[in-house]
Amino acid sequence: MITESAEDDISNIAPETNAGSEPVTYADVSDLAWANEQRSAITCRAVFPFIGDAPVLVGVVAHDPHAPYIGEIFARAVAGEFGEIAPFVPTAPLVPDRVSSRQFRLQLLGMGLLDTVEGWIDAQPLATQIAYQSSATFERGDAMMQAGFDALGFEPAQVDAFFVAAAGL
Repeated sequence: MITESAEDDISNIAPETNAGSEPVTYADVSDLAWANEQRSAITCRAVFPFIGDAPVLVGVVAHDPHAPYIGEIFARAVAGEFGEIAPFVPTAPLVPDRVSSRQFRLQLLGMGLLDTVEGWIDAQPLATQIAYQSSATFERGDAMMQAGFDALGFEPAQVDAFFVAAAGL
């Protein structure tokens, strides 16, 4: 049985019971936000007495066969018992500091820039040509990269978008 009291707390540490003997209890569920666009998960903070008095960040879903209290918190949150659930806010993708040669060239191809860039490379000093031809990875902060993107007229945000897209290939 799941109970709630001012001293209660929830956690993923012990799925069904705290220390294996008592039902997991929780209290002070707050800071609710949808964790995805599908609204199938919620992040929130809750206090679990068997852990301590401080709120713990927890993700809850409609059904967790190993931790029934997770589903209970989800259902009560959706019913509005803990207040409004903030909308899902997608986070900006992390810009990788490097991508593989394959990813880099495929991204150039996909953007219709492969021939342009390779033409630019052919007009560069031999060291730049060798670096382009034999690099296993392309690093975002490399001086050759900056010169190439500058030659294409890319703004920093466009370079970031290029690396994010290339990393997905």
